[in-house]
Amino acid sequence: MNIKKLVGAGVVAGLIGASSTFLGLQVYTQLDNVLGQSNNGISTVNIPSSQTPLITASPTPKPTPHPYSTRLDQLFGNLPEYNTGLNYYYSRISELEQELLRGYTDPNIKEELAWDHLMVHTNAFVRGVYVLGWAPEAYTTVDLDTMLDKIRDDYHANTVVFLTTVENEGTQFFKTGPADNSLQYAVGKAREHGLVPGIRIQIDPTAAESARLGTNWRASIGEYFGEAEWAEWLRNLKNTGMDYVNFAHANNVPLLVMFDEMRVAQQRPEFAGLLKELEHSYDGVMTYQPNFDDTQDFGLFVNGTNSYSPARNQLAARRGDTTPFDQASAIRQFTGAEFEQSTGSFIPSPFQQTLSTIFTGKQYSLLTETGSNNSNSAYPFGCLFPGGLVETIPSFTDEQMNYYRTTATVFSKLANEGRVHGAIFWGVMGQPEQQLYCASDFRITPESGAVLKQFFDDPFHFGVEYWDIVAESGILP
Repeated sequence: MNIKKLVGAGVVAGLIGASSTFLGLQVYTQLDNVLGQSNNGISTVNIPSSQTPLITASPTPKPTPHPYSTRLDQLFGNLPEYNTGLNYYYSRISELEQELLRGYTDPNIKEELAWDHLMVHTNAFVRGVYVLGWAPEAYTTVDLDTMLDKIRDDYHANTVVFLTTVENEGTQFFKTGPADNSLQYAVGKAREHGLVPGIRIQIDPTAAESARLGTNWRASIGEYFGEAEWAEWLRNLKNTGMDYVNFAHANNVPLLVMFDEMRVAQQRPEFAGLLKELEHSYDGVMTYQPNFDDTQDFGLFVNGTNSYSPARNQLAARRGDTTPFDQASAIRQFTGAEFEQSTGSFIPSPFQQTLSTIFTGKQYSLLTETGSNNSNSAYPFGCLFPGGLVETIPSFTDEQMNYYRTTATVFSKLANEGRVHGAIFWGVMGQPEQQLYCASDFRITPESGAVLKQFFDDPFHFGVEYWDIVAESGILP
């Protein structure tokens, strides 16, 4: 994998065409004086001199498909009409297919082929939104058609990721979230609406397990395990993961976020090995999401993590400070050397940690979750903290929009540097409000949606007027 070529391709690929079409989806990008004159409907790209030039020669004619290549067409759909701005990925697909036909056995050849297909189908940047569901009948009891149209047409996303949950008690796992038929329905609807479908598998402790752990956060699962319990837990977790790999294969799901925030478990070497086994078993693109303050490289072909940071000073907010939001200050806080926790204490910057482990520019990476800061504001996630934060922190109705703008600015700079290749924003509710307490709080406000649209239109040049602040922080070379 030639990362230098990739970076050159990634920086400009999101800018190709004012309205390119694939799988029935309009991919919206801004011209911003980057595109040259159109030639028979194909735009040429004026590549910045600082970037490695794209491959300009036509790719080698596509050979007779290898069975795995045919499988990718099933997962992703046929390759869209050739786009010169994605030369790197088309060329790699052609080269790797020829290597497969010659019996080439690179252990990562499947992963790279799947990634190249994903990049072609998302115009070189995954523009994603989560649809959230916890009930077995989630996704089949809401108007997904209207919701997916909004995600596609109002936010200009090209990818939708559906949440599914599995409960854990001791070493056992129980599917209590969206049932397979509900997920199958959601995936089919995503394809109907021209969106690349993905699934995220989240492990949650049961009420009994939460009582034993002293927390309902999945990060603590395994704290009291001995070696025998770890062995059984990991074996059962692998079986759970394979259930979703098989489901993804049967229903042509090309993207999986396989588990998240397993802080205790991920310290064990066997956990990384388990993830690698699942990745090799899966024909599509798979990643894992560590929490942003405990990231590491697990050896996967695509690294992932979430990223949350205060949009305003938390301690001041708890004291009732309603000082108007300042974008520059928020970016400095986001990228600074320290991160303020909801308790008012500080820890080393999780964002800077992710730069050295996930967003290094040396491998492919996805921002697998970001959104409104859900530990600081009473809006839109305040009902998750009854009797706690919502009583002491004022509700900032623009908090979500301000956070979206801050995170989009910082990660657009990283995308321009070839350090991140997609972002998935959290999220909108995929089940009726009466099925879950405070479900109405899971939404993207109209103002936040406008920020998403602007970012997804051109993820490589959002908020450039603030990029000097990111550069001043000294976090990028």
